[in-house]
Amino acid sequence: MEFPKRNLSAQTGRVGETYFQYFVAQELGWIFRPVHREDDFGIDGYIDIVEDEKVTGRSLAVQIKCGDSYLERTAPSGWKYEGTHPHLNLYLNVNVPVVLVILSSDCQRGHWVIFDLAQTSPSAQGWWIEVPEKNRLTKDVATVWRHLAGPMRDYSQQIQENTGRSTNY
Repeated sequence: MEFPKRNLSAQTGRVGETYFQYFVAQELGWIFRPVHREDDFGIDGYIDIVEDEKVTGRSLAVQIKCGDSYLERTAPSGWKYEGTHPHLNLYLNVNVPVVLVILSSDCQRGHWVIFDLAQTSPSAQGWWIEVPEKNRLTKDVATVWRHLAGPMRDYSQQIQENTGRSTNY
């Protein structure tokens, strides 16, 4: 019988994204906004940081790679994440920090690195960056990611001062 086939690679990717969304919501208490597949050109989603049940306006972009093959490309202290020049250009132009995440096929192991051009090296396909083994995807990433996203600022007083002010456009 003939039926459409489901690509195993696409299924693994979907599992990784679903797990990551669960991780962000359950472990960090933050919001993960996935990018729809047809609009995914290198960023799989955005994380909105929540503090004391308040959405802060601070965000991170995320590229998620799921599959054991990503944990086979070893580097001195972790794994190699390889990318192409068009993706490098994209990451350099994203206006929030970009986190690269690699997950094992069963999502039992996860590691991350913040994208930093200074940490990249040339490769046959374009470039690579080391995803350190020590950067485990655990609840502890909240402190580091919160810092990477930058400080939030309370504009409440400025808003109050400007309330009622007449504006002519």
